[in-house]
Amino acid sequence: MRLFPCFIDGIVRRAGVGVVLFFVITTVAAGQSYPKLDITRAVMDFPDVRLYYSLECERIKSYDVDSTQVSVTEDGIPVPLLAHHCPDTAVPCVMSLAIVADASGALAGAAGAQMREGLHAFVRGFRSGDEAAVVYFSDSASVAQSMTGDSTALHAAIDGIPGTGYRALYDGIYAGIQEVVSNGSGGCRGVIVLSGGEEGAASTHTYDDIIALATRFNVHLFPVWFAGSSTYTPSQNMAYYTGGLFEAFYPDSLVHLPELLASWADYTRIGFEECSMTLQPSCADGKRHQLYVTVDNFCGGEVKRARAYNAPLDAQYFDDLPMLLTDHDVTGISAFTMQLQLDTLLAGARFEALDFMLHYNDGHLALADVTPTTASFLDGVDVQYSRVAGGAHVRIEQPTLVSGYSALDFRFHTLVVPQDTLETVVHASAA
Repeated sequence: MRLFPCFIDGIVRRAGVGVVLFFVITTVAAGQSYPKLDITRAVMDFPDVRLYYSLECERIKSYDVDSTQVSVTEDGIPVPLLAHHCPDTAVPCVMSLAIVADASGALAGAAGAQMREGLHAFVRGFRSGDEAAVVYFSDSASVAQSMTGDSTALHAAIDGIPGTGYRALYDGIYAGIQEVVSNGSGGCRGVIVLSGGEEGAASTHTYDDIIALATRFNVHLFPVWFAGSSTYTPSQNMAYYTGGLFEAFYPDSLVHLPELLASWADYTRIGFEECSMTLQPSCADGKRHQLYVTVDNFCGGEVKRARAYNAPLDAQYFDDLPMLLTDHDVTGISAFTMQLQLDTLLAGARFEALDFMLHYNDGHLALADVTPTTASFLDGVDVQYSRVAGGAHVRIEQPTLVSGYSALDFRFHTLVVPQDTLETVVHASAA
């Protein structure tokens, strides 16, 4: 009996991110220091993913970590760091900020005057190299002063903020981000947003537009809300998802604005009190993946944290990984093993989870079992299969790294004794 295999291909081997869950796994013996690792957010800029994290030793924030101490796995497979950064607390980070102020009727009178005075005090606290732009919003967004380190120009722009009209809040924030991205030269970039209420349905940009632009260019958002009991959840979320901070005031409490903005400037100058790493994940397969971050030699030991994400689904990043089934000549009622092998050796490439159908004439052949080839890159990986009419459904749910050609063994035995040569075909296709 002669068996003719067919090729199977289309196996994906690259990937992407999102933020879903996290938990800490830390073991500390009695008397030892207490380390804490917090992954504050994950930002996808496919094909890269940026993770932002903070570390504490004995409840004190620490930034004395380098890339040699950090390791990451995805679904159990090591992922190299493309970049790693922690702030140097001895050298304050230069700020490039946009001040985005509410110029609607909500801030006419005393509240508007207090807001302006708070902004004047903030600008007076600038250090060498710090710069800002002034944007205000009412019926639409306007750039009153483009990015500059000239405090006189900034004070004049703040004094010129009006107090009439509706509230195109999202357009104002978006314009502030654009100003920072296009014209900011400092290493620490943010947008301070002062609003007397939520979006007034006048904006052309959306909440999602703001988050996408800010996270892509690492611009931190700092909303200040002074609208009494109004809801401010969207503004809180803007701060959370961009690594900024949020504060809510009653309108009569704006006298505290100068000290709040001064504390936010300190936070910004320390690099937003966070470290970051950039990695390139596995595959844009639309599936959920688990990242596991470990920091070694920190605070007398190591600390770990996991973060799950949903990768995007984008076929343009797929690479075909052709594979073949070995052919065999057998005689009579016999048992034989057919192998699934890589057609091209891609040592070190990531072999993704695989789900396919194995087709054969079950009047000619019976499938005994499916197992990873001994000493192959799938050795030790769980392989599931179920027999169906005319073949079998095979699933490998755990990704692994390629080494060698061999992958799976399909153990068959023949069911017929032909009078002459009998040719039968075994082939595979996507499930």
